Amino acid sequence: MNYEKSEPFSGSPAKAIDFVAVLLASSGFRIEERSDTTLRAKGSWFLTSTTKNNMFGVSMLKLEATGGLLRAEATIDAAKRLLQLLGLILSIVFVATTTVFLFVPMRNHHGELLPTDQRLEILLLPYIPWLVLGPLVAWIFRSRARKTVDNLLHNAATMAFQ
Repeated sequence: MNYEKSEPFSGSPAKAIDFVAVLLASSGFRIEERSDTTLRAKGSWFLTSTTKNNMFGVSMLKLEATGGLLRAEATIDAAKRLLQLLGLILSIVFVATTTVFLFVPMRNHHGELLPTDQRLEILLLPYIPWLVLGPLVAWIFRSRARKTVDNLLHNAATMAFQ
């Protein structure tokens, strides 16, 4: 997901770029390009990040300061990667538990074998909450990353003025 935001500022573009460069470098980003008016940085994959801040949701950030306007373009894709990882883990667990549930005889409290459809219902029950929780967690990741980019842009504009 690409996210763009602009904020007016007055002051030195170099100060704003310097402020953001220091902040991103301390958050584990790799500075790819830097000038007095432009900064482009790449973040690490969200699970390998050792920092516990909200910037881990941003995989690429480009900042431009031109004509009294500070503009940020961010690629926020940690939520997508999280859902892919969650889907992979749940798929592996599903295959393993399906094998056990279908081939191991299960009995009810009367000692009778459970029919296959009842065993499948028992098997699928734990996965139902993830139909809601997965997209909810992804939405939270995206919204926190957008808010963090907004705050970064505002703070950079403020620092440029000082």
